[in-house]
This record gives sequence, C-alpha cells and structure tokens, in this order.
Amino acid sequence: MGRVARGANGIVVVDKPAGITSYDVVRKLKGLLSGLKIGYLGTLDPLATGVLPLLLGEGTKLAPFLEAGHKVYEAVLHLGVVTDTQDREGRVLQSVEVGGYDLSPQKIEEVIGRFRGRIMQLPPMYSALKQNGEPLYKLARRGEEVERALREVEIYELRVTEIDPPYLHLYIECSKGTYIRTMAHDIGRELGCGAHLTALRRTRSGPFSLDDALTLDDIEGLLKTGKLKKRMIPLAQAMAFLPAVEVEEADALQISNGQVITLADASHRSEEDAPQGGRKEVPQVPSVAQQHPDNQFSIQKRAGHFNKNMVVGMPHSGRGLKEAQVVRGVAREGGGLVAVGAIQHGTKGLVLRPLRVFHDAVFTKRPPYGRDRVHTMVDQGGR
Repeated sequence: MGRVARGANGIVVVDKPAGITSYDVVRKLKGLLSGLKIGYLGTLDPLATGVLPLLLGEGTKLAPFLEAGHKVYEAVLHLGVVTDTQDREGRVLQSVEVGGYDLSPQKIEEVIGRFRGRIMQLPPMYSALKQNGEPLYKLARRGEEVERALREVEIYELRVTEIDPPYLHLYIECSKGTYIRTMAHDIGRELGCGAHLTALRRTRSGPFSLDDALTLDDIEGLLKTGKLKKRMIPLAQAMAFLPAVEVEEADALQISNGQVITLADASHRSEEDAPQGGRKEVPQVPSVAQQHPDNQFSIQKRAGHFNKNMVVGMPHSGRGLKEAQVVRGVAREGGGLVAVGAIQHGTKGLVLRPLRVFHDAVFTKRPPYGRDRVHTMVDQGGR
C-alpha cells in the first residue's frame, strides 16, 4: 500500500484524534507509506485534536517557511481545578468550588483582556523543551523543577465563546510557540480560582484548516484506492503566500543545481512579444529576505497568516544577499515547486537566486538554453 504514494511530494493535513501524540500520527503514516520522508508542523498534545499538517517527501523542506504561521484553537478551561501538567491529564494540585468567585462576563472579559497582544509565558515543566539536553518533562516526572526563561508570544485574537461554569470556552489565534495549557493556567490564576485545560482543538495552522483535513481512516482508505495523491496539497500551493515566477524547464534544471538564473528583461523584446498589458514588474508585496551575521536569513511576510519572521539556513548561494523580493519558482509545465528564491538586481538585469531548492518538478527532456526564454510573473495567488 505504501508504494502507491512513494516519491510523492506534498502536504497531507490530518485531523488528529485525541489520545495519541503527534509523532504517533507520523509513525502510523510511515508504516503506510514505507520509504517516504515525513515531518509535521506544530506539535499537538495527546488530548488535543485537529489540524496537524504532515510534510511528505520534498515537502519536509517547507518546514522553516510554514512553521511560523498563525495557529487557531478552540479551547475549554475547567475552572477551579489546578493540575501539575496544566491540563486534564495531570495530578490535581488544587480544587475549589467556583461559586464563591466572580465569574461574571465582565470579570472574565477584564481578565482575558490581559492576555491579548504580546505576552510573556513561562514554559511548563511538562514540555519537550530541553535543559542540558534533557526534556523538561523527564525532569518533572522525577519531581524536579528547574528555572525556565520567559518566552514572548503573541495573541492576535482571544475571545470568550461560552461561559458554562465550571467551564470556560475560548477562541484563540496565536503565534508559534504559544502554550495554550499555560494560558489556561494563568487565566485561572488571574480569576483567583485556578484552572486547567480540559479540551483543545486546532482549527487552523498557517494556511491549513479543518476544511483540508483527513482522518487517519480517510487516509488509509485513499491509499487502498490509490487516490491519496489527489488529496495532497501541492508544494507550490502551500507557498501561495509568496508571489510566483514561472520558469522554463531548462532554467528549472539550473535552479535545481543551485545556480542563479537571469530573468528575461521585457525591454529587450518588441512590443509584439511583450505580454498583454505591457511589461510585468516584480510585484511589490511585503515579503523580503534579510541577511543576519550568522548567514541565516529571515523571510518576512507582514500580512495574513505569516506576519512573523521565518528564519532559515541558506546555502552558500545566498551570500551577499541583503534585502530582496522573495518569490517561489514554479515550473511552467506541471506547476511543480522549483525553489524559494530572491529576485535581485544583477549586472545584466534582474536575477533569481535560489534560497532553498525543491526537486518537485517533473522534467520531460532537457531543452536548449537560449536568450529568448521568458519568465512570466504570476499574480500572488499563483497556481
């Protein structure tokens, strides 16, 4: 059954069930898709359900670009009960009747207002963060507690959807790295009665939502019928928040070897040859790459679900890049993702410098190189 999708590149969005870890999902898929490299975006605790994007094949290279996307959750807090893990799976440390506390809509709104915007969180001891190479949860299981550094996260939207004491239902849109368990614990502390997280469902992770999601049974059924690939999200589509540059096969082959290509300059073509509407300029969208001293680069997208920096390690071809328009290179034939690259001004006009190469395009034959090849700028929605 694994041979059906072997060599496939793309994203499969899983609706993770409760009771298993995120890696359990990966392990199951690896068993079904033997020989295929699989990664995932954004760990979900065992009690959590919902959107878990799996990156297949060349899709694993997309992680640095996609993991910074906004996360959206539906959370249920159990007020009056505090646990050592900050969720329902932990040992109860404190339990009180909530009737003696002010849990009016006005009070709850006043408290949760403190958690909007940029806030500082203390990571829980029961987490995968490491101290001297050892996960904190292993220390916690031995009864040890160590100092942890506060971490800044951003809460873009936080609102109450239902108050049903002792339960409080919340809608949360937040940045990467936000501990919803910790938020539940801290909100309970501010209300005075304590709280823990009793249910959590992720409805969106970056560009992926429940509308894209498949259950594990769905995936197994699609594999049996050979139809899983049709439900996979193509790599170029997953990167649709970047504008696209279409490249011919010859240039795609060059890019796949990490080489810079020169973009055709419309001023060197006649009016008859120019695309309808005249010369296509590089779109002015708020996506730029900026170089850091350690030869890392951050890609910024200051709109939509990608308004945080995405820092990725770049190959040697990225040297000398200071600031440039970031695009996705897409094969004209077939639409496969060739690269995420930067458009810069070179000595002979605009050039496309690959920052991360993807072997996703299907090459039919090696066409001749020539000066007349054309690269068409596509609207930001792309293919």
